[in-house]
Order: sequence, then C-alpha cells, then structure tokens
Amino acid sequence: NHKPELLYALTPFYGLIGFRPIDEIVRLLTLAGEQQLLQWAEHLQKGRESALVPFYRWLLLLSHKEVTHLLSAISPSLQFNPEPTFTEIQRLAHEYPADSGVLAPLVLNLVSLVPGEAIFIPARTPHAYLRGTGIEVMACSDNVLRAGLTPKHISPGELLNTVIFQSMQPEIIRPAVVGMEQRFSVPADDFELSIVRLQQGDHFPAGMSADAELLYCLKG
Repeated sequence: NHKPELLYALTPFYGLIGFRPIDEIVRLLTLAGEQQLLQWAEHLQKGRESALVPFYRWLLLLSHKEVTHLLSAISPSLQFNPEPTFTEIQRLAHEYPADSGVLAPLVLNLVSLVPGEAIFIPARTPHAYLRGTGIEVMACSDNVLRAGLTPKHISPGELLNTVIFQSMQPEIIRPAVVGMEQRFSVPADDFELSIVRLQQGDHFPAGMSADAELLYCLKG
C-alpha cells in the first residue's frame, strides 16, 4: 500500500523532504568545493533530473570511510560558510558519524515548521524528520524503507528502487477553518487531520462520520 503522510508541528519542527530543485543542488555542491562533488555538480547541470538518479545512488551507498573522507575534505566550507545546509550537515555528522545520510541535506529540501503548521509528504518521497515534536498521520502501510540517520535496519537499495526522482518544493498546508475546527485536507483519500480548539462550555460532536475517527487530546 502507498504511504502518503501529514506532519503537524506541535513545536518548532525541522525535516528533510523531497529532492531539491537541480539548480539548488548544484549551488550547494559548488559551495562545498570538493572535487567529486564539483564533478557531480557538472553532471547535474548537463543531465538535470536524469543525473539525479546516479548522484543520489552514489551518495547513499558511500562507505563509512568514504563519508569520513568527504566530510574532512569539505570541513572548511562547513565551518566557515553560514549556509544553513552546512550547519545542518555538521549537526548530523556529530549525531550520526560516518553515516551517508549526513550528506542528505545537499540533495533534499531542508524544511522548518512553526507550531500549528503542517506539511504533506506524497508516497515514494524521500524524507527524514530531524527534530521537533509533531503529530504524524499516514496511510495504513507496512513498507517503510530506511536508508540512513537511524540505528534501525536500512535498505538503501530497495529505497532507490522505490522513490520518485523528481524535484519538488514542499508546501506548507494552511487549514480551512470551520467553526471551532481547523481542517488540514490532503491530496489522498486515506485520511484528514482536524485540530479542534474548545473553549469553556463548548461542545464538539464526534462519531458522526461513517469513517473511523481517532481523537487525541493535546491539552486538558
């Protein structure tokens, strides 16, 4: 079954979602300045999204030794360039040393949410939730594939066979307000999220729908 999902931020929330636009990836690889990354930047400029497949495959399948060498080579850029992506790579490298996933910010969109914002992740979209607390809603699925930034089992080869290699610009979802309910509609038939804010003496009818409803109390 497919696995589209929605993330609603309860605290400031940060994640990597979907492939960056090609020009943005090229810019970051050029700023990093390492020889192999500069060569990939040239390939991406010429091949555009068709070159994204071999580049992401190369990135994911780097050995621990290769990751360590690459991080050492781009260390000056990471330390002295204020680019937010480089700051995130340094943080991830401290938390997951030698994991090829620490280089994912070079190719995936770095997204931040403030409390109350939500974002939709289509099925077959590579993503990683980095930090923060949120409510995650998804379709019923048993096919989660991990490729890094986790102590759990990883399946980079299977993930590469499954993801859609297409650049995207993640969009923050704005809710439709209906009375005391904020509805976050998504382009999937599997689920919908509503945030209900009750004041003293308010009543909200539940169980009126023929579909399943899950009620989760955030406060009170």
